[in-house]
Amino acid sequence: MTTTAAAIARRGGTGVRPGSGPDPARHATSITAAPPAIEPDLTWYDSDGKPVAVIDAKYKTITAGKRGPNADMYQLTAYCTALGLREGHLIYAKGDTASHAVAIVGADITIYCHALDLTTPPAELLASIDVLVETMRARHGDEFSVVGHSS
Repeated sequence: MTTTAAAIARRGGTGVRPGSGPDPARHATSITAAPPAIEPDLTWYDSDGKPVAVIDAKYKTITAGKRGPNADMYQLTAYCTALGLREGHLIYAKGDTASHAVAIVGADITIYCHALDLTTPPAELLASIDVLVETMRARHGDEFSVVGHSS
């Protein structure tokens, strides 16, 4: 995820790993005194410090034509809900490298599933990560869609 954070930084954002930046739990609301901590692998913050995307790496295979395991979808939906985001990104270590979207029924959230080919030479892998991050940014221009805000 460090390489992904570097690709985000080249686009004017900040990629934050758990425990290394703003406390994502401060975005959560709860009826209890201490909301459960959320710790996605990487949260993308814009130049104003607002979370704009959440990214979680999965070191497993996503099967071509499949949407990804339910547990992965639930996890990303929880991250998006806590951060007030309309989208999340799952990056799998192996599988169909064609990205696909999964609309979460009953929520205004879309989970995008991506796969990287970790068997490629390092330079190609780094380039594919950069392309993936650019794809995330380009889909929304300079603004990402945040719940309660228009894009």
